[in-house]
Amino acid sequence: MFTADPTDNQRRRTFVDFSALNDRVPAQLASTHQQLLDWARWCKTGRYGRATAPGFEGYRPPSAFDAPRAPTPSLPPQQLGLTIERTVASLPMRYRELLRGWYVLNTPPMRMCTEHSIRPIELEEELNNARGMVRNQLRAQGVRNA
Repeated sequence: MFTADPTDNQRRRTFVDFSALNDRVPAQLASTHQQLLDWARWCKTGRYGRATAPGFEGYRPPSAFDAPRAPTPSLPPQQLGLTIERTVASLPMRYRELLRGWYVLNTPPMRMCTEHSIRPIELEEELNNARGMVRNQLRAQGVRNA
């Protein structure tokens, strides 16, 4: 007779707070996370970007409303975006699609879990693994703050 492992059922039914995933980035991956957020902004200027009315393209809010910035990158923003794009493109498909879905496409977390056949509780670990791969490759390329 087949008996299910009770810990397996508990893992499936564990509540996962997806809203705080970006807040729980490990300290050693924080700068890589910030670079991936900048990469996502760089990617969204093309096919995935939102159309902006021409009069507001150059608008910047007053400095009081600006979000705090990450440390100055070692490369200009355009070159850093391209470098990260090449790095992400060189990752294994599973991690490449996780990063693109999370940062660029803003795919709902449960949909990502379904598409990649992972449990919701494992999503954070998989994202951190992908961030770590990007950090290691950027360091190998000599990019500061990776």
